[in-house]
Amino acid sequence: MFKKVFCLLSALVVLSAAWVVNSKSDFSSYASSFEVYSLTSSSSALIEIKTKNDLLLSFNRYGTSCVVDNLVTVEQIINDFNAKILFIETTENGISYYAFSENLKYRASIKGEVINLHIFDNGEFLKIGSPIIFGSF
Repeated sequence: MFKKVFCLLSALVVLSAAWVVNSKSDFSSYASSFEVYSLTSSSSALIEIKTKNDLLLSFNRYGTSCVVDNLVTVEQIINDFNAKILFIETTENGISYYAFSENLKYRASIKGEVINLHIFDNGEFLKIGSPIIFGSF
């Protein structure tokens, strides 16, 4: 009986640890609050604002984004994620960098490319998202 209880408790500890690791934002070193995309992986996703601690309670997550708190550059973010820029779009609002990194789990397909890191630079701030930034910049 003790072995069964021990095995059950061990399994619960492992599952809990996996859940906590999975709930952590990939961008937690860049910001203190995040936009979390849930319910769907499209622009019609439910977008909620979460703090680092709230991320542990966010389920059915399809992506996340944040405005970068600290002074980092696009190049630093690309290097941090070991990402490759696939294409760049320039608009009147700023520059969007679309990249792919093996280190990020979310994926989207744009222009026939698999994207999972989107960086937007308007000259005043950077916003990063995975797989892309939904909503407004």
